[in-house]
Amino acid sequence: MEKRASRFWQRVNDYGSDETRDPFSHSGAYHRHFQGYAEQRVPRENGKGTRIERVYIADYYRYAETDAVWRGKKLLYAILFFAAAGAVILAGSRPAAVNRIPAVGAAQILAFLPMIWLLYQLVLQVTAPRRMTIGERDSAAGGFRKAALVSGLYLMAVAVMMPVEKAIVYGSLDGGDWAVIGLTLLGSGLTLLLGFLEKGRKQEKVPNEKTAPVGANEIW
Repeated sequence: MEKRASRFWQRVNDYGSDETRDPFSHSGAYHRHFQGYAEQRVPRENGKGTRIERVYIADYYRYAETDAVWRGKKLLYAILFFAAAGAVILAGSRPAAVNRIPAVGAAQILAFLPMIWLLYQLVLQVTAPRRMTIGERDSAAGGFRKAALVSGLYLMAVAVMMPVEKAIVYGSLDGGDWAVIGLTLLGSGLTLLLGFLEKGRKQEKVPNEKTAPVGANEIW
């Protein structure tokens, strides 16, 4: 993933090499990713055009916990996520009457969209370095909490929807239906727990001795 990201940002660097463009006109996403960096254009090694060279000058951030706890949280997050995903998949695969209702089936399928987002944020979280830049901190912590909250609340809404739809279509609930609802609520609870655990983690600043080169553009 880091290699793909590097290739992407290399293409970003290449854009704007034409000196007639504003050399430091970037999108909001670019500024969020490179916040805390200083950048300047330097000649390419082959002498053809220029490229952007960046130096991170802001403070770093890290979780205020031991290395063992930090690694343990990564493993715990992965276990909780896959347990939640397993509960959701198991709920949708059970031969219960509630799963045969079209509206419920559609809602269960759509539940995979926030879960895929959460999986993406989980990858960013577990691959984040011990000492994070501002952009890495926002992706690893902030994005992860948001994805966990959205996934958990959506699954909770699906679980609440199930007995309502079942009552409208069939009039009553049986044991199989309650199992589906319970598994969906389990998935909801586990994803919300992920967000709760991440919110409770404290971070601390790590001073950075590097400063911006003379004439460099600082990104804030």
